[in-house]
Amino acid sequence: MARKPSPPAPRPADWTPTQAHVALGKQLAALDSLRDRSYREIEHQEQEWMNLTLNILTHGFGENSNNVKQFHQAKWAGEHHTNMNEREIQRNFTERIQAFAALRSSLAELELMGAGIEQTPAERMVLVQLRNRKRLRGLTHELTR
Repeated sequence: MARKPSPPAPRPADWTPTQAHVALGKQLAALDSLRDRSYREIEHQEQEWMNLTLNILTHGFGENSNNVKQFHQAKWAGEHHTNMNEREIQRNFTERIQAFAALRSSLAELELMGAGIEQTPAERMVLVQLRNRKRLRGLTHELTR
C-alpha cells in the first residue's frame, strides 16, 4: 500500500520584527474603523481585514505560532449555532472585534524582539562588528577541524 505523503512543514516567520510591527500596527488602527458598525454593512471589509492580519501574523511569527492560534480563536468569539438571527450575528461581530484587540499583545511581543527600537550608527557598527567576529570564529573553528 502506498504511503501517504507527509504534509508540508509549517511556514516559519520570514519578516523582521520591525516589518511585522509596522504592518500589525496599521491593522490594529484599521480595526478601530470596524467598531460600532453594522456587521452586514462591512462584512466584506472584516473578511479582508482578517485575511491580511492572518498573513501578517504568519509572516511575523510563523504559521504554528501561538499568535496565529490566538487569532484563529478570536475569529470564533461569541456563540454559534444554526439559524442565527441578526441580533446574534451582530453580537458575535462585536465580540470578535473586542477579541481581535488582544493582538496588542503581539505588538508588545514584537517590541520585546527589538521592533521599533532605533539604533544609533555607532550601535549598528558595534552589532556588525560582533556579527563579523562570530562569523570569523565559526570559520576558524571549521578550518581547525
